[in-house]
Amino acid sequence: MDDKSITRDYLFFSIYNFIYIHTFPINIIGFAAIGAGCLPRTPNDVPTRGACKQIKTSRIVRTTREKIRVLYNSVSRRATSSIVHSLLVHDIGAIIRSHCPMNTCYWRTISSSEKKDLMDEITANFEIDSKDLRLTNYINRLYNGRYREFKAELSAYYKSCKMHDDALANPPSEMLDRGVDQWVELCNHFNSDKFRKASSANIENRSKKKYNHRTGSRPLSYIVEEMAEDGSKFPEVDTFEFAYAGKNKCWTDSAAKAQHDEMLAKADEYLAERANEQQLPDDTPLDEIPVDDPDAGLKIMMSVLGVKSGRQIRGLGDGRLRDIGTSSNVRHMEKELEEERAARKAADAARIEIEQRMKSKLNVVGQQFNSTLQSWHHSMQQLCRQVPGFVLPPFTPFSIEYDANEKYDTIGDKENVFDEENLGDDE
Repeated sequence: MDDKSITRDYLFFSIYNFIYIHTFPINIIGFAAIGAGCLPRTPNDVPTRGACKQIKTSRIVRTTREKIRVLYNSVSRRATSSIVHSLLVHDIGAIIRSHCPMNTCYWRTISSSEKKDLMDEITANFEIDSKDLRLTNYINRLYNGRYREFKAELSAYYKSCKMHDDALANPPSEMLDRGVDQWVELCNHFNSDKFRKASSANIENRSKKKYNHRTGSRPLSYIVEEMAEDGSKFPEVDTFEFAYAGKNKCWTDSAAKAQHDEMLAKADEYLAERANEQQLPDDTPLDEIPVDDPDAGLKIMMSVLGVKSGRQIRGLGDGRLRDIGTSSNVRHMEKELEEERAARKAADAARIEIEQRMKSKLNVVGQQFNSTLQSWHHSMQQLCRQVPGFVLPPFTPFSIEYDANEKYDTIGDKENVFDEENLGDDE
């Protein structure tokens, strides 16, 4: 092979390496700079499920050089950003599987010092205000949910072993680093009459569930917010349809469709009343009648599905807990709804502030990258002079644009099934 061929091959190899090494990280910066985004996959990546090692959040923090900030939304009872919520659930699940002692058998019985150590683990990549009790309670709920999910998986493994002695002799891989004693105590717990009774009761309760939603791991409270942002008059009602019928309007059960039809009838009655109150013409289309009450859809859904006393509103998961039954409770609910409306405004203001900060960061990143790219282009021009007939294209500045409306993939979780009636073998 002559020198010219070697030089040409080296040139092409240098260009390929530059494109691969430099272009891919700028995509990471473009997404991760928002402090709550997700990292893009390369075209050849095949999604597979494996052990979580908190790699995604670590790369985001390393790229942005600041922790992911967690802000609490009192409306959804979760993080203001669904992406941050998903990252939190993902990493907490990894912490539970790697570091949490399982011999206590219940999250509530874990010692305060051990819980503090586990809480400190999540602050490595997340900025969490420990003085905000609502935020810390939210984080504690996530830990509790991940703990119960992992325990349910271990229980399923125990049952698959058929015999108690077989389970003791063959611990799952997740329990090998925890020592033999933890697995022995957990197996004894699974074999106890107390656990067997609670497990049978939970299985019976789950069998009574009339129908299942189709939203996967997405919390319903976030879908309600998205519906409201898209201009829905009754976001809770539309969320119910989306959850149980999907985009193709194929209902999971006829009972769900009947309840949704009842909600639509009540919504039409509400709009007709609003038209009469505002003295609108009789031929005014229903979709043009303004709705002043942002909680009209919530009230309609509650009237059809009812409310679990002291617990959650049916159809919204564990996103909004209410207790209605007396006049004082109703007044208390109205007061909380007023506070939630104020929280929505505060969350919107926080989101706008974050978007502005990210635009500024992206501009800085773009300038730094263009400076590096221009320096590289100058060096490549000098190298190209050694190859006769090879002309390097002119330098074109790289542009980074931030689209706040772009939807990012989120990491799956089972936040919608944290209700005791719907989750695993636990009390």
